[in-house]
Amino acid sequence: MTRTNSTPQNMAFWPTLRADLRNTFGDAKRTGYRRTISQTLDGLESYYLPDSRRRELAGMNAFRRFFYRCWWLFKALFYKLAPGRRVLLLIGLLAVTMSYGRGGPQAEGSWGIIGVACVLLVLMLELREKLVARDELAEGRAIQQALLPKTTPSIPGFEIWLDTTPANDVGGDIVDVLQAEDGRSFVLLGDVAGKGLGAALLAARLQATFRALAPDASSLEQLGDRLNRIFHRDGPSNRFATAVAIAVRPGETELRLLNAGHPPPLLIRDGRAEPLAGGGPAFGIVSGAHYTEQAVTLRKGDTLVVYSDGVTEAMNSTGEFFGDERLLSTLLALAGSPPAEIGRGIQQAVRAFEGGERPHDDLSLILIRAA
Repeated sequence: MTRTNSTPQNMAFWPTLRADLRNTFGDAKRTGYRRTISQTLDGLESYYLPDSRRRELAGMNAFRRFFYRCWWLFKALFYKLAPGRRVLLLIGLLAVTMSYGRGGPQAEGSWGIIGVACVLLVLMLELREKLVARDELAEGRAIQQALLPKTTPSIPGFEIWLDTTPANDVGGDIVDVLQAEDGRSFVLLGDVAGKGLGAALLAARLQATFRALAPDASSLEQLGDRLNRIFHRDGPSNRFATAVAIAVRPGETELRLLNAGHPPPLLIRDGRAEPLAGGGPAFGIVSGAHYTEQAVTLRKGDTLVVYSDGVTEAMNSTGEFFGDERLLSTLLALAGSPPAEIGRGIQQAVRAFEGGERPHDDLSLILIRAA
């Protein structure tokens, strides 16, 4: 496979640098310089330092915290490098230190050049691997997008809207609609535990299994039992997936619904939002689990809202969750609106609550309204 460099080589250096400085300082000014620095340090700490170290830092005064934070972050970075790069980094740092010695200006300048060259070489090697991984994730994201329904699906008697937004380049949530040859329509929202590439691969596997089994399943109960058995048999022991599957027969206003450990869907009716009953365990936890479907009859104007926990567990800068109450108040404010307007309203409310913070989880929604 041929890889292409995502940065054109013929870009003018100085205009690019000026634009980067302008954009960087402009973003920092909008967010606030103190908050930008704080978010950057918090992001580094959350990735490099375990919770025990972070708790220790929180208990220190500012002067002591600064030095311990620098030392612990350096050690964490050092140990994540390959052995050869650790040696190269040490040589570079020693050379930079020696450039401040007493060997005369020429000797000091030589050591400084050697030190900077070694550090830049380590940076280039690490950046190369990051760019390769980024290209692979971009390809994975493109494949995930290709697996989503190309257009808003049509189910006779209902309006439907669905969307999924991954927190990272690829996500562990799936939304899908499948129409079988016998006229039945199947809708799925699944959420694989975890994030990143591993969760995305398992989500794609769950979607493929769902598409293979749903058309021949006599009921959602049978479909749930088979999905769980296969996911438990073939998936990693520490992974599971929650899901809501919905089946609609042509000409009927009754939905058949199966819940596998997922947040209960909400039914908007007569200006109220009521959660439906829970269901069985998540797929992959219990090998012999049995699932029971429930019937939900939608009257004209009723809307069923299925959502992932990326909605209610979205967090702001203080660590507060968006929560069920905010979701309910958002739904009540939008009750009676078309599904697309309600769905986008939920997304906007969550993003406004996060206040520019990086999302912690994928956000997925399916809304079905009786026409």
